[in-house]
Amino acid sequence: MTENDLWKQTVRFHGHECPGLAIGFKAAMLAGELLSGSGDRGDEDIVCLAETDACGIDAFQVILKTTVGSGSMRIKYKGKNAFSVYDRVSGASFRLVWKNDIKALSRADKIRLILESGGRELFDIKETAEPFPDRASVYPSAVCSVCGEVTAENALKYSAGKAYCPDCGGGI
Repeated sequence: MTENDLWKQTVRFHGHECPGLAIGFKAAMLAGELLSGSGDRGDEDIVCLAETDACGIDAFQVILKTTVGSGSMRIKYKGKNAFSVYDRVSGASFRLVWKNDIKALSRADKIRLILESGGRELFDIKETAEPFPDRASVYPSAVCSVCGEVTAENALKYSAGKAYCPDCGGGI
């Protein structure tokens, strides 16, 4: 699949073209390049720790298959277009940090500039600041004694032998 085809697939997934998606797209493509040759990977072997909760994370979900649902996309919001990528197979990790300030350009010109640039032109490649993330946890569920909603046990609070979900037991 060509880079243009991957871009179109990413736009379809996200719903529209925008500079933030283009930033994430180029970061995910660079991450894929830096990870190439590090072996076969299964579900959750590549993890992305994003420092943004914006458009760019959708590109990682399409390109590297790091998804929120599988636990391989984590968000630690810092308001930065920065993405730490971890490969559980090879042990490799790196942090990609957006280094351009393109505020003066139009939306269309920003997208074009980003997509026509190489990833190494757009991002600083740094060491990760965070340790390798643990694998996603699966918790058993229990029923809240007040609302009756099924809740993961690690989110429940207990008082006088009863289980309370975060909505019902906020004051406990």
